[in-house]
Amino acid sequence: MKTNSLQKPYAWKLLAVTLVLAGSMAGACAQSEFAYAGAGIGTQNYPSTLNGVSTSGSATSGNIFVGYQFTENFAAELGYSDLGSVSGGVGQIDSYGVYLDAIGKLPVTDKWSLSGRLGATYMNANTPAGNDSGSGLKFGLGADYAISRLLMVGGEWDRYQFNVFGASPNMDQFTVNLKLKF
Repeated sequence: MKTNSLQKPYAWKLLAVTLVLAGSMAGACAQSEFAYAGAGIGTQNYPSTLNGVSTSGSATSGNIFVGYQFTENFAAELGYSDLGSVSGGVGQIDSYGVYLDAIGKLPVTDKWSLSGRLGATYMNANTPAGNDSGSGLKFGLGADYAISRLLMVGGEWDRYQFNVFGASPNMDQFTVNLKLKF
């Protein structure tokens, strides 16, 4: 039977900490038109093995985030990412955690912009052979389209490289995001 990683008590604690930090950041930025919040859904590609357990490809994933755009070309973002669950040869594998990214933005037109991100992540990985957590690197590329002055839709590719089980697996996440400026 599949279980959602958000049903695990540790995941809820991470989510609670992320939401408290996000709420604090959002409250501090509420007067600025450059603060934003959003969510995304997509797919996660797991490596072929994790902790000696074979995996079978990709999983539905998602994220929630808040950010602050300091200038037209620079923003910072704090978020929670659930990288989904896949079935391995002997059971289910899942991972989730928090991240903090610096984002460089390049406006292409008044509606379109491109972005690149680099940040830190702290993720948890659960396999039938054991559980581990660790910090690591997160980077990615994306594009946004401004539907209105306050609402944007975007697509992103993010790579998570975090240290778990004595290795640094590459996990790629592809998402479609909605962002609301306030």
